[in-house]
Amino acid sequence: MPMPTALDLFSPAARAWFSGAFPVPTEVQEGGWRSVAAGQHTLMSAPTGSGKTLAAFFWCIDRLASEPVPPEAERCRVLYVSPLKALTVDIDLQENLHVYAPGVDNYIPIDWKIEDSDTAQAHPPVFPHAEKLFLKAINETVPTYTNHFRLIRDITIPPEEKLKAKVDGSGHFTVDSVLNYQACDDRMCYFPQKVRLQWTFEYEALDRQRVSAELQRPQSEP
Repeated sequence: MPMPTALDLFSPAARAWFSGAFPVPTEVQEGGWRSVAAGQHTLMSAPTGSGKTLAAFFWCIDRLASEPVPPEAERCRVLYVSPLKALTVDIDLQENLHVYAPGVDNYIPIDWKIEDSDTAQAHPPVFPHAEKLFLKAINETVPTYTNHFRLIRDITIPPEEKLKAKVDGSGHFTVDSVLNYQACDDRMCYFPQKVRLQWTFEYEALDRQRVSAELQRPQSEP
């Protein structure tokens, strides 16, 4: 008899969808769902790509879809607040080119710096698993990236009152960064490059009209 999993806490339709899309729940999903099902206040903290967003949304969506619709005054059952966003950089290298991964010695590794800004708090970047490349000319093995790879970096957007000062006339704010790297092939390394990157976000004020009064915080409070 198979061991029960956190998926057994969901409706049959939800279990069927998840099993068709993913092999098994991740650690944060398994632990988070059990905690929420037990009626506990639950903080799910895990690396980017581990499924924590789905862990929160999937439970809420299943409850909304499978439980009876409550009276109109009680229909705000889910409030999801997410100040965290992820920046991504997709890199495609030409054939036979490589860049060095972080942690390499005596070479220039790829590096991604977020410029100091009041519009975002940058978290450490997530680099993919590096390939080991043997450099026959110098009889050395080094960590590198080749072909296509992606860098991911979480940022935290500041509170509304601080962010509004950074919004431009068109209702947008930006986050700037610099990507530093040196591309090499099997014969030589080329000049180091510095590429400026910019992300533009659209600002939308918090909706204070559709939130029930008991959940609203007076605007005079910090």
